[in-house]
Amino acid sequence: MTKIPVTAEGEAESTRLDEEITLQVRKLVVEGNLYKVIREQLGIKESTWDSWVYRDTQGFRTNLTRWKAERFLRQAEDNVPVLLDAKSENVKADMTKFILETGGKEVYSKKQEIDIDLSHISDADLDARIKQSLAALSQATVSPTPGGEGPALASEPA
Repeated sequence: MTKIPVTAEGEAESTRLDEEITLQVRKLVVEGNLYKVIREQLGIKESTWDSWVYRDTQGFRTNLTRWKAERFLRQAEDNVPVLLDAKSENVKADMTKFILETGGKEVYSKKQEIDIDLSHISDADLDARIKQSLAALSQATVSPTPGGEGPALASEPA
C-alpha cells in the first residue's frame, strides 16, 4: 500500500485523487475499514478527504457510497449459506423465497403482466372516467396521521 509522501512536519504533501489512491481507498472501504483508519493508512489529511467528499471529486462521494453497499452485499452473501442451514424452517423458507425472487427474478419473480382490453370503452367514456378520477384526487388533501407520524391522504379537508 503506497502512502502519500509527507513533509518534514509530518503533513501530507499535495494530495491528488488519482487512480492508485482511488483503488486503495476502494479496497480498504470494501474490507470494512473506517474512513479515519483509511485516511491514516494512506496519509490523507482529513481536510483533503472532506473536500473530496463535499465536492464529489471524480465521483469520490458517489464511489464511497457504492463501495459501502458492495461491502454490505458481500457480507449478506456470506450469510446466505448460514441462513439456509438455520434450524428454523421459517428462516430457511424466507431466505429461499428471497433468493429465488431476487436472484432468479426472470423465472421466480412475483411480477405478473396483465393485458387489459379497453377496446369496448369509447375514448369519450374513458376520458370522462379519467377526469372523474383526477378530480377526486385533486380534492383529496394531505393531513397528518392520527399519531402525527406523517402525511396521509384524506378525502375531505381537515
